[in-house]
Amino acid sequence: MNKEELITAIATIISDFRQGELPFKLDAEHVRKWIDQFASEEQTVVLQETLHILSRQYFKRERIDNFLIQVVERLVENAPLEKYVFVQNQKKGQSQKIIYRKIQAIYKEFYGQECVCQSDNFTRGDVEYVYIDDGLYTGGRAREDLSLLIDSLPLGVTLVVFYMIAYSNGCRYTEEKIRKKAAERNISVCFQYGRLFYNDRNCVSKQIDIVWPFQSSRGLDDVKAYEDRLIQTGKANYIYFNECNKGNSGPFSNVENQMKVSEIFLKYGLKITARLGKSTFRPLGLTNTPSFGFGSLCVTDFNISNTAPLVLWWGSIDSSQTDEILTCWYPLLPRRNNKEFYQEVNNYEEEFSVYNYTDVLKTVLRLAAIRHQEVVREEQKGITDFRKVSIDLNEIVRKRQESELLQYMNSMNMNTIKVIQTAMYLGRDYKLPDIPDEQMEEYLEIMAENPGFVIPCPSRRVNNPEEVFLEWLDDLLFQKGWKSKDIEINQIYEKVPLDEYLQAAFEILGI
Repeated sequence: MNKEELITAIATIISDFRQGELPFKLDAEHVRKWIDQFASEEQTVVLQETLHILSRQYFKRERIDNFLIQVVERLVENAPLEKYVFVQNQKKGQSQKIIYRKIQAIYKEFYGQECVCQSDNFTRGDVEYVYIDDGLYTGGRAREDLSLLIDSLPLGVTLVVFYMIAYSNGCRYTEEKIRKKAAERNISVCFQYGRLFYNDRNCVSKQIDIVWPFQSSRGLDDVKAYEDRLIQTGKANYIYFNECNKGNSGPFSNVENQMKVSEIFLKYGLKITARLGKSTFRPLGLTNTPSFGFGSLCVTDFNISNTAPLVLWWGSIDSSQTDEILTCWYPLLPRRNNKEFYQEVNNYEEEFSVYNYTDVLKTVLRLAAIRHQEVVREEQKGITDFRKVSIDLNEIVRKRQESELLQYMNSMNMNTIKVIQTAMYLGRDYKLPDIPDEQMEEYLEIMAENPGFVIPCPSRRVNNPEEVFLEWLDDLLFQKGWKSKDIEINQIYEKVPLDEYLQAAFEILGI
């Protein structure tokens, strides 16, 4: 197929994307405007592979309807329709609302009755609750919504969860977390997926259904610079295509084109992220862990996930738009509310800028140092040796109540407590990045010529402190989540060398 034929074929597939929401139908002229942003020598392979991917991973309305019909049929096989309540508690996004309108239509057409949908006030213990959504990618929203739902469901009920599209890594982690939480309320949870894609970057699976850059991309200056930023966070793992996955072309037509398009999407994604200037945006799509991005390639008529490469969805197709943040790129598949989403990200990163909290952190450091000294003095007096001295629990309680450190932290809001805890763990657990191989080779050559040469120890201070701090804060949320303010304060207070951890964090962040 020539360029124009490829453009027309892509336009045919995406013609109904967000139908009724966009200012015009996505046609060949629209696709042409998108592809013309790439260099002329890159355009044919990008069009070929975009068509190949969309032909297999674009979920049109008919495909969505068939999935939902199958969901209802599975439910009917197990119990009468009256035994199900459909849960619609999602706070963000429109997809679930559209899905439940379709479920209601299926009920009426095939069974002549209405389904029961609820968003709260779940009191019935004689029904099974059903939660349906279009996609589970990182699993962040799934864990948030399902956790809130489990807290509000009656004890001992069954929750059936359906996702039309799901990615293996997020599924595994989400299932583990949600089942553990549900077990505390004796709630049974069943997960079912319409189409499962694989994104286990640690080689658990030999199949990779995402865009993932190869080591060869390191030859680009922008790629290497971004890699260095990722490494400095101390949280980056599996950022390039793994050796054990070579030979697997994933969603692409062949490995050669996979390598080419991965590098092209990465190159232009980096240009977009540079314009956006927010660490949350990653060139190949949003994700929880420091990397070049999630790299999903699934699309529905409803929307495209923000875990997809930025070149597919960032920007605006509104010709009257003048905002430089939105006009830095013309998207093939524009997501809803990109402007509002950018503002949310901006507000979040500003709210948790570590430099907004330096005075608070310094005060906590001072009070923690005083407490540390008091603990050391008591240990020296032998008070902690229970074989010699009886423990006065009332005295321990009194000291806690009088603790300036506790009183000070109790006066703070929850966001401030998150910042203090993040700084604490950063100071405790941050490890210096390894010296790059090429740098080490240079040092070894110098050592061979100068036996007295000592390899310099890299500074603990990072070049991008705001980004490093945000990555650690986000990782805490992803790995453990935040409990109540009292619990988090207690965890901080119980770390006796808190002052040492904060001092180390100050050195890392340049405070």
